[in-house]
Amino acid sequence: VYTILESSDEKDTKLWIGTRGKGLILYDRQSRQITQYNEGFVTTLLQDHAGRIWVGSDVGLGRLMQARGGDVTLDLVQHEPDIANSLSDNYITRLYEDASGALWVGTYNGLNRLDEFFPNFTNYQHRPGDPNSLGHNFVLPIMEDRNGNILFGTFGAGIFVLHQRGLGEERFTHLKHDTPRAHGLCSDNVRSLLQDRAGIIWIGTGAGLTMYNPASEAFTCYPKIPPENMAVFWTESLGESRDGTIWAGGTITGLVKIERAENDSRHPLKFTRFLMQGFTGPGESNFMAIETKIRKGERIVIASKHPLISTSFLERSYI
Repeated sequence: VYTILESSDEKDTKLWIGTRGKGLILYDRQSRQITQYNEGFVTTLLQDHAGRIWVGSDVGLGRLMQARGGDVTLDLVQHEPDIANSLSDNYITRLYEDASGALWVGTYNGLNRLDEFFPNFTNYQHRPGDPNSLGHNFVLPIMEDRNGNILFGTFGAGIFVLHQRGLGEERFTHLKHDTPRAHGLCSDNVRSLLQDRAGIIWIGTGAGLTMYNPASEAFTCYPKIPPENMAVFWTESLGESRDGTIWAGGTITGLVKIERAENDSRHPLKFTRFLMQGFTGPGESNFMAIETKIRKGERIVIASKHPLISTSFLERSYI
């Protein structure tokens, strides 16, 4: 299991499950019926504002279509080299819908925006020598901040922020790891993004968790899970629950709960780490490509390479 999508309709008993190798699976929790729709690797799932379900995979972008008789089919769109506004690449890494309803599609080779007319895309790719182009084509997490800017994390070049001032008025700024000044991201390998209710942007990377305050432009990097600093804070997914708790998940990290400690200015953050029973150390994968989904602050849905997840309390620390 790689990713899980639960319908926004509370009465809907369907659970969509993306897998690595078994494709897209639909599980009906009421009838307990299981339906498989395709083969391969489903990397990401999204339900848009109109209720449409989009499926990102290693072979293209799919859209679930329901016929009058109730049958559901998967309509697949792929890269067409001879068509300028086609999907830039077949390997889909992320899907994201912004406040305007535009669907953003991250791939191994560029970024795509779908506004209305499927499958006509606006492509964003790196153009050498052009500072106003996307700085790296391997796009991973996508997020819209409070100001309507779209943040794109990349595999190896940090974060590119798209500022949209109006129709056709777009420019990129860059957030990155700065080794000489020890200022910036923990790593330019960006895996996850989250802006919490306080406005802080949490940035999960392959070499630590970064807190970024857009107002002060201050960065705080946690390369390892405090206070023991034994395990790299590899963060592949981030979520916020209703009470403001931040949840971070990763392959080596396991699951980390981050709370703000009340009335403690010296140690404002409290970390609690959970690991699966039987996990032995850094050489073994704990949660593989974990997806943390907070649903109305009630529960966490975790996708793991293991069929059953049993968590154990490991440590609680303050920083």
